Amino acid sequence: MYLKTCFLSIEKKMGDYYRYSNPWYFVIQFFLVVYALTTLAYIVLITLVNVEHTYFPGTAVNVLHSDRYTSLTWWAIFLAATHVLMVPFALMMITFRRSYGCSIFWFSLIFTLGVCDCYVFIVLGTDFQTCNNYDARGNICNDKAWCCAPQVNSVGSNACPITPGATCATRPIASLSELSPDIDFVWLFATNVAYLVADVLVIVFFLVISFCAPSSFRSTNQKEDYDYEQPPGESQKPTAPPQEDVNLKSAIPVGLVQRLQSTLRHSKPE
Repeated sequence: MYLKTCFLSIEKKMGDYYRYSNPWYFVIQFFLVVYALTTLAYIVLITLVNVEHTYFPGTAVNVLHSDRYTSLTWWAIFLAATHVLMVPFALMMITFRRSYGCSIFWFSLIFTLGVCDCYVFIVLGTDFQTCNNYDARGNICNDKAWCCAPQVNSVGSNACPITPGATCATRPIASLSELSPDIDFVWLFATNVAYLVADVLVIVFFLVISFCAPSSFRSTNQKEDYDYEQPPGESQKPTAPPQEDVNLKSAIPVGLVQRLQSTLRHSKPE
């Protein structure tokens, strides 16, 4: 009983969340604009991070070594690009918020994007945890001078392109502790953490709206579904009925109208 009273109170205060008179309208607009603009910049980070796909260094001469389509990291980067779909899905969710079927469909897609976010966070978090280990070949978090460390260079399976036991002349590395995570990976991982938080907020918002304020999520009144709200500052002028309809009604004989009404009355389905 208390929860029902609480939900009714929230519903009364919320109203339709996507109207000019509701403060949530401006919050949603600001959030979607920021999300869309940052997503465009985020695509650059994805293009800077690549998994191994090369003939050298390889496990053998002239043998292709590739992590494309097979490694968890490649799939994480692929699914990370789905962030560009969140804004269109959220807009469609708002547009069809008063339809049961459409709301369930678009919310299921948004929830799927949230699941993808969790996968990306787990995989990239694992790469960050094992970053610059001596046996972490293919880890996109590794320092670009990873092969310069003697502990890494001496392991044959790492297939470092320099002589085993040697160090890089431009950047001598004595131990793994001198290595640092790749800066492009750090930006990618940090951005995905921010997107995970933002997408969870989107999912929670639509869940709260659907359970606590169902009238703003959908409407059973067909007239309200297509009611247009005037923007602030615009006056809505009353519209008079078309003159043509008045003239048309007056031109129809009274007897014909009575016969049509009698026919329709007896043709109604039981």
